[in-house]
Formats: sequence, C-alpha cells, structure tokens
Amino acid sequence: MFKKNEAEKNHNNLIALESIIRAIREEEDLDFLMKKVINYLQSEFDCCLIWVCLYDRLANKIVGKGGITPNGEISALKQKFTISHGDILEQVFMERKAIKVSDLRAEKQVGEWVKIAQTYHIKGTIFFPIHYKEKCFGIALMGSQEWGSSLESEEKALLSLIWGELGQTLQKIEKEWQHQQAKRSDEPILSLLSQLGKLTTLDQRLETVAEITHQFLQPSRTNIYWYYPNGRYFWRRASNHQVIVEWSDFKRPASGITLQDLGKFYHVLLAGQIVCIGEYYTSVDSDITRRLIRQIRAASVLAAPIILEDELLGFIAVEEQHNRPWQDDEKNYLQGVGQLLALTSPLSEMQDKIRQAKLDQTLTAGITRAIYGDDDWHKTLKTTAEKISQRLGAKYFMLAIRNRGQFEVVYQNHSTQSRTVKTSLPPLSKEDMTLLGQNTEVVGIENWSESHILNAWQEDFEKLGVRSLLLCSTIGAGKKEQEESITKNQGDRYNQPEGLVIIGYETPRTWNRNERELVQIASQQLGFLLHQRHINQLINKQQQYTQYLQSGLTTLQPTTILANSTKVLINSSNSLLLQEVKNLEPVGELSVLGNLSLDRLEGKFLEFIAQAIVAIAEINPQTIPLVALITWYPLSQAGRVMSYSYPECHITSTDKISIPVRTDSWIQQIISTNGWLHLSVSDVPAKTLRWLNILDSGQVVATALRTAIEHQPTGILLIADPHKILWQKTELPQPHSPTETLKNLLTHLVNQFAWSRRYLIVKTTLESQREELEWLNWYKQRRLEELYRTVGSGFKQLSELHYTPSENPVQQKNVLTNLRYQQLLRQIGNVLSSTTSLLKQEKWRLQANFDVVSVANLLRRSLIRIDSQVKKRQLQLEVHREGNLNIYGDIIKLELVVYELLISACSRSQTGGKIDIKCQTLDEEWLEISILDAGKISSKLITEFNSASIPDVLEPSPLVSPPGKHLIICRRVIQQMGGELELNLQESGLVESKLLLPLAHL
Repeated sequence: MFKKNEAEKNHNNLIALESIIRAIREEEDLDFLMKKVINYLQSEFDCCLIWVCLYDRLANKIVGKGGITPNGEISALKQKFTISHGDILEQVFMERKAIKVSDLRAEKQVGEWVKIAQTYHIKGTIFFPIHYKEKCFGIALMGSQEWGSSLESEEKALLSLIWGELGQTLQKIEKEWQHQQAKRSDEPILSLLSQLGKLTTLDQRLETVAEITHQFLQPSRTNIYWYYPNGRYFWRRASNHQVIVEWSDFKRPASGITLQDLGKFYHVLLAGQIVCIGEYYTSVDSDITRRLIRQIRAASVLAAPIILEDELLGFIAVEEQHNRPWQDDEKNYLQGVGQLLALTSPLSEMQDKIRQAKLDQTLTAGITRAIYGDDDWHKTLKTTAEKISQRLGAKYFMLAIRNRGQFEVVYQNHSTQSRTVKTSLPPLSKEDMTLLGQNTEVVGIENWSESHILNAWQEDFEKLGVRSLLLCSTIGAGKKEQEESITKNQGDRYNQPEGLVIIGYETPRTWNRNERELVQIASQQLGFLLHQRHINQLINKQQQYTQYLQSGLTTLQPTTILANSTKVLINSSNSLLLQEVKNLEPVGELSVLGNLSLDRLEGKFLEFIAQAIVAIAEINPQTIPLVALITWYPLSQAGRVMSYSYPECHITSTDKISIPVRTDSWIQQIISTNGWLHLSVSDVPAKTLRWLNILDSGQVVATALRTAIEHQPTGILLIADPHKILWQKTELPQPHSPTETLKNLLTHLVNQFAWSRRYLIVKTTLESQREELEWLNWYKQRRLEELYRTVGSGFKQLSELHYTPSENPVQQKNVLTNLRYQQLLRQIGNVLSSTTSLLKQEKWRLQANFDVVSVANLLRRSLIRIDSQVKKRQLQLEVHREGNLNIYGDIIKLELVVYELLISACSRSQTGGKIDIKCQTLDEEWLEISILDAGKISSKLITEFNSASIPDVLEPSPLVSPPGKHLIICRRVIQQMGGELELNLQESGLVESKLLLPLAHL
C-alpha cells in the first residue's frame, strides 16, 4: 500500500529504476548515493517517513544517513542510535530479514524511535536490512501514518533489489577503504629488528616491542605477559608507557593472569594459535572468553604466543576497552612479533643457560659415576633421586617397573612429611597404557585437576600432596625399537625391563625443555641400572634353578637312593591329609610298595619339593602349601599317601587307609589331564573327602606321575595351596618369574621322579621274578636229576633182567611181550640219553644243537604227543605236506614248539572240531608249517603278540601268563634257530599258527 497510484505507472518508472540501479553501482560518494536512493524511494512510494542508517562497528552504534519526515525536519534522522540487546534493530541485524511493525508508537522494542513515531504519528512501519551475504551494513525504515501497512509482492521485489544492490556497493566501498587503511607491517618490523640488535637485556627488548606495537596497532594498551612455570601464571613483564589516569579499575591493566581457571587458554597458546576476542567473534569458547576478559580487564583482546622450541615463554596482547574487530593484517603482525620475541629471548639469557647446562652435565656425569661405581643399587637410586629432586625442586621421586600391565614401586624418595605409595600402583586404563607405551619422551601433568590422563593414580598421589608430575620411561625411543625387535625374534628372556620415573610436585607447574631433557637422560641412565639388575636377577635365578635341578636329579637317582641307608620317619598317626574311615578296608602288604628303597625315594622327593617351593617361590613361611604324594602299584586297586608337613618338618605316611584309585573320579580326572591340574578346594568331590582331608579354602595343584606314553601313571603329586601363592590356571606365563621357574622345576623333577620310581618298581619286580625263577630252576633241576637217577636205575635193572637166561618155557614162548619190552627200553634209553645233555649242558642256559630234522618225523612225533587230547575231544586232524622235506634246527626244541602249537589249537577247539596242518615250501630256502583251527582266541592276545613293543611288566597282559607267555617263549626259540612264528586271525574266523623254518639241503 506504499506504492503510488497504479495509473501513474508507465514507462518512466522503469527508466527511474534503471537510473537508480546504475547510480548505486557506479557512485563512489556515499552521502550523494544515499540522497539519490532516498529521493527515488520518495518518488516511487507513498510513505511519510523514510530513514536510512549504516552500522558503526567500532562504536557498536547505527549512524543515520538522512531520510524524509512529514514536516521536512531531518536532523533527528542523522543521529547515532545505540543498538540494545533484544530490540528490533538488533533482530534485523542478526537475522538479516525485514520486520513489520503495525504501530510504531506502541512498540517498546524500538528504543528512541518511539518518541519520533509519536511526534509524526507513524503507525505502519517496515525495517529492511541492508546486507551482502552474511554481513549486514545498515537498516532502512519506511513508515506510514496508516495502521498495519504491508507490501505487495511487486513492492517487496523492488525494495529487495534496491537494498541488495546497495549492500553489494557498500561491501565494495568497505573493501576499498580497508585496503586504503591497511597497515603496512613491514615498517614496524624493520624498526624492531634495527632496535632489538642494539639492546642487551630482555626487558629492554620487551619494552621496545610493546611501544612499537602500540604505536602501530593503536589499541587502548599493549602488554607482554611472561610465563612463570613454578606458579603456573603469566605476569605482566612489559607494557607501553602510556598511562591513562582516568581509567577505572576495570580499565587498568592486569598485573598478572593465573591459569587456575584458564588452562584451556594456556593450551591454545601452547599449540601456537592466536587468541582473538573481538566484536561478534572469538577464536576460543565463551567460557575462556568470559574468564580472560575479566582477568585482563578489556573488552577486546588479540594475543599471540611467544614459543621457543615447543616451550611457551609468554604472549603479547593488544587490549581494547571497546569492542573492536581485529583485522587479518593486525593478527599477522602480532603473530610475527611473537615469533620475533621468541627468537631474540635466548640471546638475553644465554649466559644463564650455559651455566645451567654445565651444572646439568655435571649432575648427569655424577649419576653415571654412581651407577657404574656403586654395587648397591638402592644407594645409587637414592643418590640419583636426591640430585634430580634438588635440581628440579621436586618433593617426590618414584621408580616403578611395569609388570604384566601394572607398575610395581621399587623405590620412592620423599620429604619427611610425605607418605609413601603402596608397593604397586592401580591398573591404568587402556588409553593411559597406550599413552605411556607409545610416548618415549617426558610426559608432564601440569595440573592434575585439569588433566584427564592417569586418573587411576590421581587419588594415591593426591594423598601424597602431589599436584603435578613428570613421567618418563627408562627406555629411549631407539632402545625401545631394539627391544621390540629382540622380543619378536628371541622372546623377552633378556629384555630390558620397562621402568617409569615419576617426579612429583606439591603445586601445579610446567617444565622447560632443559628440565625435560635432564629427566629423560637420567631416566635412561636408571634404565641401564634396571637392565643390569634384571640381568643379574636372571643369572641368579638361572643358577638357582640349575643348582636345584642338579641337586634334585642327583637326589632322585636310584643309585643314590639305594646307596643311602638313611631311614624315612614314618608316623601314620600324625598324617595331615588323611582321616580314618571305618567303612574302608585296610590295604594289604605289597612287597614292592613296602620296599625301603622306594619309601626312601618318595620321602627324599617330597622333602626336596618342599625345600624348592620355599626357596624359589620366595614365600612367607606362614603361607607354605602342603605337599603330598598318592602312589599305588600298577596292578593294585588301592593306593597310599605320603605327605610332607612344613610346621612339623617331618614326613608322614600311612598304609592303613585304602584309597580307591581306580574308582575315585577326582584321581581319574588328574590322571586324564596332561600337565598340571588346578582345582578349587570346593570342587573336590565328597567321596574323595572321605580319605583326603584338605583345607577349607584355596586351590589344589596336582599332576600325575607319567613316564612313557604306553605306561600308565602310578601316582599323583598333590600340592594343597590355601593362600594361592603358586601359579594360577588363568595366569599367563611370565618368563623368569618365581612361580614360572618353580613350575618348570617341579615339572622336570616330577618327570624324573616318575622314571626313578618306575625304575625301582621294575627293578624290584624283575629281581623278585628272577629269584623265583632261580628257585624254580633249582627245584626242577634237582627233580630231573632224581628222576634221571630213579628211571636210570630201573632201566638198568630191566636191562639186566632182559639179558638173564630164563628156564621157564612159558616166558620164552612169549616172544611178542619180550619184543615190546625191548622197544620200551630203547625209548627210555633215548630219553635218558637226551636228558643227559639237558642235565649237563643246559643247567642255567639253553643251548642250540642244530642238526638236519625230517619234517615227517617231526610231525609224527608231535602228533603222537597230542593223541590223547585228539581222542578226548574227538577232533579231526588233516595233514598236508610235500614229499620228504628236511629242515635245519634243534630236534628236541622243534618238537616242543610244534607240540605247544598243536596242544594250544586242541585246547581252543570245540569237541568234534577240525585241525588242519599244512606243510609247504615257500621258495628254495624256506618251509612254512601252518596250523589252522576254528577255536576262540583273545584278539588282544593276537594284537600284543604281533606288536613290536615289549609288554609292560607292571601292567596286566595276556602275554605274561599261559598260553600267551608260552607262545612268546616259542617265538624266541624259533627266532634263535633263524625262523619265525606268527599268529593270525583270518577273515573266515580261523586261527592260524604259522612257522617259517629254513630248509636243509643235503
């Protein structure tokens, strides 16, 4: 409704629009341009109030550039108006959108414009932003005396075009003005360079820089703040000499800036960033802005850091009491000045730094001499800690070693008022461990209340009064890479232990580069000391391990046990692990387990294991575990326990309580487990607790006594560990740790003990068997001699009777009977003749008398021997052979072998069964005699008979008793004659006994 009568709209309107647009784009005189725009709006729109203003950023006000009023008075339209927070003018600036007011007289958020509206009766009003992109340059106001005036779409488009073109032109004018007003920083920089070279002290240089910077940038004041690490605050070291007396307390410069609440500000400067706080813009967050403005006492601040070799020396700041937009060239200049100050500051303090460097060199040399010249490493650590603490002014010094993700404190030096940290520090988070693992340089925590690292240690160190600290690994970057390479290729056997040097302070502070380098050098020197100590510990542990292993192996040698006549103290009434059970029957006397040498071996073993646990595990005598040995004989169903009691220092044993080793589930679980088995006391079955009396808590570590794979375990080593001081089931192997060393030692000794114990059992068993065989052989020898004497005497008498003339005609007529007597006498004579060689030549060893043997006679004589069994069982015998064959061997032993095979076949066969004997040549050298029967035979007997391994003498086997034992003897006899005996079960179910014998060629 601002637009004039539509009838007047003609071609002249477009000409006027074109003219004003061209004027806006081309006109350089801003005041003249504003008049043209106002005149155009007056001619094109029906409004009684037009006002155009521009924004003054320095004063944060809007300045009127003119307009029209109903009475033609425009002095009020050229005033400066303050922008209040939340009013319509600010909304137009911030949102960059037009705002319509229905009645300007009643609007409270327009400030001083309420009076003007009431004076001219202005009602309907529209505020337009004059902007270009995101930047607003001013505001245009168009008002009418009608209520609620609004614009048509054509009017909005036209005004948007005009104000948009005006905003673009203002942007161009501002850029040209900024370019003209741009400060050339080369002149003050050159002036600074020429003057700084003539000055000798740092304070003189800082004052000169402050003055020249103040003249160039022309702020309210220019200050240079220097950083004091011990107190963690910036103190005003230099400023421009201009003093404004009329300033209030707010306007006076701050003497210093504390970092208690400005830690983020410090870190921003340390990162090399410039801090800019100005009009509608800040480079840091609002919290830092508010705190910094309050401490510096300024409205706008531009601060540039002074950094030398990653160390923040201070910052230079230009401060303005009003809101001021800082230009890029001002920022660049100030940042350059900060860098220039950083380069010139070392020159002023060169002598002090050289002197301090010499002192630090002397300090590190003294630490090196202490490390190499003192054998007492605790004394060396104390010397190093005192020197480092005195140099850095620290109140606390700690050395910790990383062990399985934790840090164990090995040394700490503190003031008399300080308390100490416990032996190990709490576990760190994964992020903190990564930080310490990857950082090979010094890590500093300047103020723990502002830091977010090592939170797990914060409580412990705060109790010591530590507020800031330095941490440094004892392994340098190059050394760490070397250690990682060694670990990858050879494991961590001789790796340098990773230590951590911790230096604490009672107040927040920072450290310069020299202090950090000193700590790093000293830490690496201490790392060498730790490495030497680690190597010495490894050598000592290896020597201890070797000594115990050699001593244990010597103790467990059967020859040592047999030669040592020391008796083992047996006291069944004092057993710590057993309790009487009424329902269990006592174990019978076992000759092998009752052997004194075996008891001595087991007692010595338990005693040595107990001593090894005490010495190697480095444990408190009050927490020593109980050691017990559960043993049994391979063929027995029950076992016994022998235990070692530390408090009473003697071995206890019992043979009165039966331990069901074959049926006890707990024992079977241990036997079926390779290596060591860990069980909680609460997991022990109730049936086992009937004979095993263990403590109420803790763990049980046990392992079976194993030898070869084919041998069954014959015992269990049991360690009852109530305090869990031994290695745990879930514990990762830690090389060279006491528990790992003890585990390896026990594993070797248990294996050696199992073999030694088996050796004694086998030796005792074989000696017993040999003794029985010697008795049996002596007995049979004497019985054969008596039989030979008796039969020989009878044979002689019969022979004499046979040759004595008889006058009785009846006896002479009995010719057949006489011939029978003669035949029997010849047979008896042959037997006696062969028995003579047996009695004289084979008293204690078999002899082989090889000769040519007829196969036909061999089979005939063997069949005669089993004739009674064949008739008794009604067996069918079929013999298949090829011609007249001869073999080479011992006729008597061959007859006994064939007889043994035939009698075994007869005993296996059922009544009315059939036995086939096949005799055939395989080639020109070998004869095969095969005996087939349909009897039943144990498959286990055939398997073990055909296996190459020798059966375990301590285990039940079908080969240790007839008929398996007889078959083994037969095979050895045949092998002695160069042949072979095989036993097979054919697919048809027939049992085949096969003899391979060498042929004799006549």
